[in-house]
Amino acid sequence: MRDRRSCARKHHPRGLPLVDFGSLRNIDGTSLGPTNCVMILSREQNVREAFYVIDVPPGLYYRTVLCGSSDYSFMAEGDYIFCDYSGTGGKVFNGDIRVNGEKMHYKDRLAKELLGMFTVSVGTTANAPVLQIGTRQYYANHTGGMRIGEIILFDRVLTLAERAAVNAHLRKKWLSGEDSADSTDVFLASGTRLGVAEGKKALIRRVKADAALVKTGAGELETAAIRPASAPVELRGGSLTLTRRAFPEETNSPAPGAYVWLDATRDDTFTTNNGVGDGKTYIEEWKDCRAGTDVKATCLHKTPGMPFKAYYPGVGRQVVDFGLRSTFSTCGTQSSMGLPKWNTTSRDTFAGFCVFRQTAPITKGAGFIFGCSTMEMYKEGSKLAAANYVNGICSAAAWTIDGETVDPWINQSRLEQTNDFVVVTFSSQRPLIVDGLAQDRGNNNVYTNYCGNMQVGEYILYHRPLSDAERVRTEAYLMNKWLGKAHPESVPTAKLEQVSLLADGTSLGADMSLEVSRLSGTVPGNGAFTKTGSGTLSIQVFDVENLRSLTVEGGTLSFTPFDFKSRAAFHFDASDAASFSTSLTDSGATTNVLNWADTRGNGLTTYCPISAYAPGAKNGELVFTNPVLRVLEMRPGVFRPAVDFGSFSGYYTNTQTAGSSGLSFSYDGVTANARFTNIVEAFSVFSDRGSAHNWVFCDSTSYHYHRAGAQILTDNEAPHGTRAGTKDGYHAVDGVEVAWNYNLPSGFHMINFAPTSNTAICRFAFDRTSNGGGSYIAESIGFSNVLSVARRKFLESYLMYKWLGAPEPVWTNELDEVAVAGGASLEVGGTDTLAVSRISGSGSITVAKVTGVSELSFTADASGQIDALSVNGELSFAPAVSVEVVFADPDAAVPGDYPLVAATALGETNVRAWTLTTNLSTAYSALLVRQNNTVLLRVIPKGIIVILR
Repeated sequence: MRDRRSCARKHHPRGLPLVDFGSLRNIDGTSLGPTNCVMILSREQNVREAFYVIDVPPGLYYRTVLCGSSDYSFMAEGDYIFCDYSGTGGKVFNGDIRVNGEKMHYKDRLAKELLGMFTVSVGTTANAPVLQIGTRQYYANHTGGMRIGEIILFDRVLTLAERAAVNAHLRKKWLSGEDSADSTDVFLASGTRLGVAEGKKALIRRVKADAALVKTGAGELETAAIRPASAPVELRGGSLTLTRRAFPEETNSPAPGAYVWLDATRDDTFTTNNGVGDGKTYIEEWKDCRAGTDVKATCLHKTPGMPFKAYYPGVGRQVVDFGLRSTFSTCGTQSSMGLPKWNTTSRDTFAGFCVFRQTAPITKGAGFIFGCSTMEMYKEGSKLAAANYVNGICSAAAWTIDGETVDPWINQSRLEQTNDFVVVTFSSQRPLIVDGLAQDRGNNNVYTNYCGNMQVGEYILYHRPLSDAERVRTEAYLMNKWLGKAHPESVPTAKLEQVSLLADGTSLGADMSLEVSRLSGTVPGNGAFTKTGSGTLSIQVFDVENLRSLTVEGGTLSFTPFDFKSRAAFHFDASDAASFSTSLTDSGATTNVLNWADTRGNGLTTYCPISAYAPGAKNGELVFTNPVLRVLEMRPGVFRPAVDFGSFSGYYTNTQTAGSSGLSFSYDGVTANARFTNIVEAFSVFSDRGSAHNWVFCDSTSYHYHRAGAQILTDNEAPHGTRAGTKDGYHAVDGVEVAWNYNLPSGFHMINFAPTSNTAICRFAFDRTSNGGGSYIAESIGFSNVLSVARRKFLESYLMYKWLGAPEPVWTNELDEVAVAGGASLEVGGTDTLAVSRISGSGSITVAKVTGVSELSFTADASGQIDALSVNGELSFAPAVSVEVVFADPDAAVPGDYPLVAATALGETNVRAWTLTTNLSTAYSALLVRQNNTVLLRVIPKGIIVILR
């Protein structure tokens, strides 16, 4: 401890002791009280999470800090909790800051208001050194000014659940004496991590993740919604369950008890003035729409304009127009209205709802939806909270736009448009100041330019905190009435853009319909995944590696095996006649290629630099003819179409006697304006034209795939030779891995490159300058993602089958085990084969073909009933098959036939040669019987002879 006097012990109202650091010493070193002290830790800590319980004496201008750090990272600044001084590196002010458990922004203007007892927690973005307590940094001329009850420092990053638990513990111990919970149940965090320990279950109303939501731990996370649906979800352990949303059934009215309710559709609520004579109906007062209330909004400035009635076709209802501001600093016809407590600094608004649209581009500014004479609710451009003005309590509220939770400190695209109405809301656990509509500050007699530029349809304010259900109910009412849209939490189907399986034994499920655009990832270990819940899980793209065990506990799991070609960065296919734009020359004998488009019709095409002077040169530059579409013999007896790029133009020469050509990627077909710089897999069916050796893939600036004679890659080093990342990668010709300097034989071949780093491709058949021709190309595919070895080999085999007459490959989805519980179903789309070693359960499987089954397992219920496994498709078995049937009561089995498997088409198999295992009592015997496409278990009492005909 370093100071003239020692710190004193005090007690706070709950009787717990506090350490008093004395009065605040001014920054110039002058003392403001009898004591001002600082304490030094025994050693410096690298802090990642910090928790404080602080008591600030009444009447003190709070300007000290929580702890001293050598890099100023914990330094306060004026009214701000933490400053953004460049020397801090953003470790604290960009972290997760919470005051009394509520998430805050570092520029929240709270420091002056934080008097009395409160808690502060900070999750830093990097190691932050902490050595002192009760000082701004290492300077002794700014110390004291607070009492501290408890400090907890962590040198690791806590999970969101751990952070919430520590905050709740401190609030219960020091503030309320009761268990507390986060007020909003909404987490605004970049890369939110939610960990649930094994054997535990976490219930969270909804999760908002600005980046990825990472589920860790072996426990279960249950939530009603993940917003936005485009946020990637990573399952790194345990289970994730989406439950039905508790949205209100009634959406024709807001939550009860509003103290202001203005509705522009009610003509009887306006006091108007038509004296201007311009045909508009101007509004002097806007009364509450409920009969018997005296609440009203009053026009504050009759010069230069008043709000007026307007009809907006987009909503089909009357609205209130607050006029336009000419520029940022000059007046137009804009107006504003004051609410009943205008300029009285009343803190009595806990929730607000506004239906509005801005009527001028954002550069002219927009009206301030919830006006405030102290600028507490100051809106800035497309941000709902202005960093330089807003009081921090405003940003602690839960803000939504059209029912979606948003961060008020970042730009919102919905607020940048002028075409549509939006529903903007806030919901707070502490009262806020709202005393103006379409104006930020001022009073009844002062005019400011910060108003207007908006139309308002409905406006509702509450004196009391709203429950989550009440907020959603009111949002749903306004969205249905003014936008013609359902609330995002009321739709019957939940949607997620991408879910990655990154741990063994994870599960995903819902008790409603859940659509996942892409299920991907590589599952380690045993490769187990379980679908849970009673709802339908539909997966549009199933792209999971090393999935060995698939279990469907309830509902329906539906997916189509991954079509990995659809994810290609580019795909040009000469067999797709519709992808060419051509012209005929030489009396129709030659088909010239004008443009070659990506076969998926996604707008990517090619551009050919042609000239009337071709072949040859013009002004010293080479010119090209069009490539030609031909049918060529690729292997003896195998004829396929390919693009002929003409004879090679030669090295730095323009003496060619025949046309040479090349193609540049394009998005308009007339200029070379497309370039892929992130290619990590590239395939091509290609042939050198004659004795010339030219380029398979090319780029406009670098030699990523430079050739040398017959070698597929040149010996030369960059910048004039092949990049190292290409040479160091995987190279294959006709599916056989070769060295980077392999000599390509004549004729067509399937060539594959998988470089170790990103490469660039933007051209076919000519290099980075102008040497063109010398190539035949039939198909080219490039990927920005690395394919698995299995998919790479399959695509190699497929291209060889398609173009060179090799045997047709069959993509098989191999699983060790599929378990489908009774009443559940697995639906596999497409025509792929599903190879499964073991099937258990009595649900249904719909698939084109199931092969390789060697084990079947069934369980009878307490009554001895066995529900059959239904296979809607072809089912075939391995040469040896074992069947296990378990009865809950071995003595309860009734003699007779028990259907075990019923398939649409049952492959040839001798079920009597299968191995059967049951736990029947010694009074029974059993055997397997096939009847058409059904396999049955026949239970027979001993002593009875059965003759099979």
